[in-house]
Amino acid sequence: MKIIKILVFLIIIFFNKTAFASITIDIKDSNIKKTKILFIGFESKDFAVDNEAKQILHKIIYNPKTTDLVESITQNNINQSYGGKNQNISALEFDINQIPDFEKYSKTDIEGLVLAQINHDVIGNLEIRIRMWDLLDRKQTFGKYYSTSQDNYRKTANTISDEI
Repeated sequence: MKIIKILVFLIIIFFNKTAFASITIDIKDSNIKKTKILFIGFESKDFAVDNEAKQILHKIIYNPKTTDLVESITQNNINQSYGGKNQNISALEFDINQIPDFEKYSKTDIEGLVLAQINHDVIGNLEIRIRMWDLLDRKQTFGKYYSTSQDNYRKTANTISDEI
């Protein structure tokens, strides 16, 4: 009996392989309702700022879209998304320092609002002021200020999309 126990022990020691478990979850059910987020303020009359803002917006929108749980709506395509029925939102004048008009959005199925204000500072860095609002709960989710050089646009956009 002792010999069997020793043999079993030696077999366990010499032939023991470490087992790893992994699990992968894919959420691809078309029945899951996507969260609709409206992005406003990623435009500028200054061509350089406008170009940089569009690059950052593209990256911010792309990251959550990969989860297939978010539908991003920009100010430019809101009429296409809603068949023109919400024209008062498309020509939206906004102030990032003001609380949004929640009644205006209550008639839509938009659940999140991201407001941005983008400018260059005196040394040429891009200044991004951004706020996200939960339109259903009528409260601010986050508000941040970023100052970034051109070589950090991608990192800043990734940080913002992670917040969203």
